[in-house]
Amino acid sequence: MGYTGGMKKRLWLWITLFVFASAVIGTLATSWNVVMVIHAHRMVELAQSMKIPSPPRELTSIPWVNLILGTLGFAAALVVTILFFVRLLREMNLTQMQTDFLAKVSHELKTPIATLELTGSLLRRASLPEAKRAGLWEAFDADLKRLRGEVETLLDASHWQTSLRRPALEPVNLEAWIERSVPEWQARLGEGAKLTREGRFEPSARVRLDLGMLRLVTDNLVDNARKYAQGSPQLVLRAQELPPRGGPPRWRLVFEDRGWGFEPKHARRLFRRFHREPNPAPYAIPGTGLGLFLAREASRAQGLRLIAESDGPGRGARFILEGPYYEQQPMLNAEPPGTVGHA
Repeated sequence: MGYTGGMKKRLWLWITLFVFASAVIGTLATSWNVVMVIHAHRMVELAQSMKIPSPPRELTSIPWVNLILGTLGFAAALVVTILFFVRLLREMNLTQMQTDFLAKVSHELKTPIATLELTGSLLRRASLPEAKRAGLWEAFDADLKRLRGEVETLLDASHWQTSLRRPALEPVNLEAWIERSVPEWQARLGEGAKLTREGRFEPSARVRLDLGMLRLVTDNLVDNARKYAQGSPQLVLRAQELPPRGGPPRWRLVFEDRGWGFEPKHARRLFRRFHREPNPAPYAIPGTGLGLFLAREASRAQGLRLIAESDGPGRGARFILEGPYYEQQPMLNAEPPGTVGHA
């Protein structure tokens, strides 16, 4: 998602006008100061040539105080104008993203609704074979879940934006939780996907997290790998231990895909609300631009760090989740990497 062509033209027009106006105001202010200095010099020379006894101070000195105050006033006005202009550009950017988001989410919601309507009309036929009816019910259920997922995403975004979500932290066995989650992630990636595990956390390792928020983070990262895959999704789940840095030991969980990737310099903006990073995929990628935003907000709420990395477009992406251990320092075992799922 991003600016349309017309929006880009208007943006550059505003920037050009602002630069031109700032240059004109700066030139006028500088010229005014120069004129004041020249005028003051002439007044001093005139007073000296007329040999006026005890001339007023205004005739014998340059009004430096007025010049300095005027210059500072102009600088302050220019800074305020720049801040206002930057805020204006941000609001324009947000407005455009919201417009694109509404168009996108309308399409995302319209598709399952249309499918549900069609499926419902077919199910009302009394002469429909039982096998066909069972298949339609499965499709109906799948589209209903998709529709509910989209609505829940919108509600989650609203709750995070209004700070209504508070974490309920509890001790969690990290390795056991990942083991239970791997089959769900494999199913979420879809048929033909490959999920590989590298490294294991010690079974006694404990972290302090909100399981619901943790699930929100990881599910969005897995969904991202599925949506931006080149062909069948491939995801590597890597467990790592980080050395202590003036605090408790830390753990790291890396979700590395083989998808379309992104420009490394754009890593931070991936987590902006409504943002959709352009990619070279020859097809439209579904989504609302809220998944990574929700993942970042849920990570922050639990005291975790979520960052994105990529070696460039077409070279995959890495999403890294980090946090502190709880109670005791675990150690990674030396098990060789295992593969879960099927190619």
